Amino acid sequence: MNPVVRTAVTSTAEIGSLAGVAISEILGRVNLKELSGAFEVSTDGIVRTIHFDRGFIVFAASTSPNERLGQCLLEAGRITEEGIEIALNAMQGRQRIGQAMVEMGLITKEMLGSELVRQARTVATAMYAQEGFFRFEEKPCRIPMDLRISVSIYRLQLEGIRKIPNHALLREALPVRTELIRVTKTPAFSFDGVEFETIELDVMAASRSQRQLGEIVDHVARGLEETERAIYGLLCSGILERVSRDGSVRRLRVEEETGNFLVSPLSADNTEAPENVPQAVLLAFESSERASPEELLELAPNAAEVEIRRAFVTKIAEWDTKRAQLDPNDPLVTKVDEIKQRFETAKYKLLDESAPSLPPLSEPQKVAVSDKSDESRLLGDIHAKQMTGDSEGAITFLYELVRVAPNKAKHELMLAKALAEHRVLKKKAERHFRRALSLDSQDAEAHYLLGRYYQSFDMSSRAVTEFEAALAISPQHSETRSALAKLKGGDGSLQERLKGWFS
Repeated sequence: MNPVVRTAVTSTAEIGSLAGVAISEILGRVNLKELSGAFEVSTDGIVRTIHFDRGFIVFAASTSPNERLGQCLLEAGRITEEGIEIALNAMQGRQRIGQAMVEMGLITKEMLGSELVRQARTVATAMYAQEGFFRFEEKPCRIPMDLRISVSIYRLQLEGIRKIPNHALLREALPVRTELIRVTKTPAFSFDGVEFETIELDVMAASRSQRQLGEIVDHVARGLEETERAIYGLLCSGILERVSRDGSVRRLRVEEETGNFLVSPLSADNTEAPENVPQAVLLAFESSERASPEELLELAPNAAEVEIRRAFVTKIAEWDTKRAQLDPNDPLVTKVDEIKQRFETAKYKLLDESAPSLPPLSEPQKVAVSDKSDESRLLGDIHAKQMTGDSEGAITFLYELVRVAPNKAKHELMLAKALAEHRVLKKKAERHFRRALSLDSQDAEAHYLLGRYYQSFDMSSRAVTEFEAALAISPQHSETRSALAKLKGGDGSLQERLKGWFS
């Protein structure tokens, strides 16, 4: 597509009007360049926002009351108005409404995950339907891993482009009529649940053999605007691909839609009881990073000051005891000190006081990695711990490794695998698999391992999603093909019926 050029560009943001550029062009560029940040559209006093991480959508929000989760659940028939009222009364000002509904048994966790994706797609596709002012600010994604969803940018483009009111913008973004077009051999997303329009199926059929764009339009023999819109939507979604004169094509990154991670049964604190102090430290270190102040100190909402101070003293005494049971040179001592600092921060937040300058953490053999040699030393320590069967020790060093090298997918995957193989810590692995995939979404092995991980919890639908993503990235991945065959055969879906076109 043509690059976006009608924008006022600053060092941090792009601002402009959707009257002069198709929104699909902007979102396509964000995806292609693997940008992170927030994309906002303001129309008639309503602000809709899509959050991107490395070019993929991980969250969407709207100020419109009709596009909030409760209303979406109501319209989908998932909950009643009475249920929404009950959930709102139970939120106590600190829960999200979805979490409150799950805890009260009004909806299931998996239902909430799927509805969050549907709500996000509703918000995002509404951006295509109206003209307004947009702003894209490139910055690191601030949506916590546990709150992220995955809305396929490719499916969004297909469905959203149908709603763009200004056809002239679409025509301007189309390739020239002599451009070679064909149905892609490697779809970037699965078609399950997608309802194709008749004109789109006609265009796909006409594009099974490589043809010039003008020839496809003539072959379909339908209204020009209708056909152009279908071609443009199929191109932006990656179902059609442009072929250069030398026969090369640009392959899109594979992306499958998933539900919300926070509501996954894996993220609940129903992990088996720790068998020793190292396991207790690692469990608390992982969970306390994301806990609210009330959760950290195990307090009810609006607890009195005396209760807050008493809970804090109790927690510090408990963890001082655990610290004393560790070897002073054990790297886990530093983890205990970090947990204690989180308790202190929670106390000051609940008391609405400014925290004093905290003393630096004690550092018994704390590994400070700043170069390749130190990273190699850490990897050596991890290997040594694994060879001696000290899984907690290996995991401790793996946490250090991902802390000092936070942008390396292979290190996050190593930690995820180690956690997944640990009987007590297993349920903490999911978010690290997801972190690895957020850093490298095209790692077929990581998708396969996450699929096997979900399969071990009898979460077949999630396993299938990961296996399908792995095969889309690496069709020859035999382990994935075998695992998927055991879970899912030919199901008569549209993708199954059309699979002969993509080969």
